Amino acid sequence: NDVTMKYDEDFFDENTLMLVYVEASSGSCRFGVDSISHTDGNFYVHIKQTNNPEIHTDDMAGWFITVAVPDGMIADCSSFDADLNNAFN
Repeated sequence: NDVTMKYDEDFFDENTLMLVYVEASSGSCRFGVDSISHTDGNFYVHIKQTNNPEIHTDDMAGWFITVAVPDGMIADCSSFDADLNNAFN
């Protein structure tokens, strides 16, 4: 809730908030947006692992990554995809 509280009605007048869910084999892993792109009606969010902890907890975790996008960037997009660049595992 803390993350989404800053997005008010004024924000949504000209923007869209994308949520990408990332599942990890350890709660020690952290993730963030590497890049976003759009081509030929497709919108892509590229996620990367942002840390490489020496010790991993033995629990699964899920993370929501928020991506604020101007409506003009996705106006002609008909599909959405996200991928994970998981260089540490």
